[in-house]
Amino acid sequence: MTRTLILSTFVLSVGTLFSQNLPVSQSPAPKKAVIEEFTAFRCGNCPLGHQETNTIIDNLGEDNVLVIAYHVGSLANPVAPQDPDFRTPDGDLMRTHFDILGTPTGPVNRSSFGTGNYVLGANTWASNAATSATDTADANVALDVAINHITREVTINTEVFYTTQSNTTHYLTVGYMEEGIIGPQTSYNSTWNEDYFYPNGDYYHRHVFRGFVNSAAGDALDAASTGTISNDFTFTVPSEINGIPVNIYSLEFFAIVHEGLNGPTDSEIINAAKSVDAFVSVPEQEIRDLSIVPNPSNGTFAIEGLETNDAITITDVSGRNVPFVQNKNTLTVTESGYYFIRVSGESGIGTTQFIVE
Repeated sequence: MTRTLILSTFVLSVGTLFSQNLPVSQSPAPKKAVIEEFTAFRCGNCPLGHQETNTIIDNLGEDNVLVIAYHVGSLANPVAPQDPDFRTPDGDLMRTHFDILGTPTGPVNRSSFGTGNYVLGANTWASNAATSATDTADANVALDVAINHITREVTINTEVFYTTQSNTTHYLTVGYMEEGIIGPQTSYNSTWNEDYFYPNGDYYHRHVFRGFVNSAAGDALDAASTGTISNDFTFTVPSEINGIPVNIYSLEFFAIVHEGLNGPTDSEIINAAKSVDAFVSVPEQEIRDLSIVPNPSNGTFAIEGLETNDAITITDVSGRNVPFVQNKNTLTVTESGYYFIRVSGESGIGTTQFIVE
């Protein structure tokens, strides 16, 4: 993977309507591998952990792996004024739940895999994730997500179907992450996850946990049920968390069915689902695709399909408006960096990202 591919993969998903995975399947299916990765931006070993999860996704397939990156601990604490704060109260709760002492560590499907140890080092994630992928899940999980990008209201519909019933109670937890937050990252080895570092030293942070929609404990489910169990959630995505803007076009949503949450030994994950590309609903206006060439650029680039009366806004990763010079469909930004661009007009609204080197 290259830096250009990282960006272009995201651009393909922006402003596009995606079908999700409802209704839930009623046939036995393999279990998703869920890696809860405890990490930090000042953790020099953490890019190796990020590299491990990227490799697992490549090997097992995007649809078969859910990675949740909780930024926790002293190494996630901002020191300099420009440092980001990716920490969340929910992430700190999960850190306490698993008694996380260092990063990168974390459970895979909240299982010990017979070792008695539920908190695993990054070097064990691949083998345990592969083992999980060979298991047949007792329940299938599916979700559908709709985002109104104007009001930032999100509607999440979930379905759970037990292919193997039991006389117990499970719990459904729904949460969300943000993909591709740009910021600093310490690394003890320049080759670790090197494709995610930009020329200016910034780093492409994946799967950054932003919060639970209901709670870490979740909502109770009857595992003896023989029908589809449906739950709906509605919430408004905040515009920023700890001073970091939340880009609704970059959100990943997940639903996890798990055992209790009194301790690591009784919280094993039954199965999970994720929705990487949310269905973006725009009242009265259509979403349009934007194509920027070249990307990355030296600061001058063209927007293909730009119309005469379109309004253009460019912001940096902190949400600050960035000045630019426009000559028809050609724009110039003088400072290097990672930017968001929004175009609106009679043909609808389009948003994408670009890099100035």
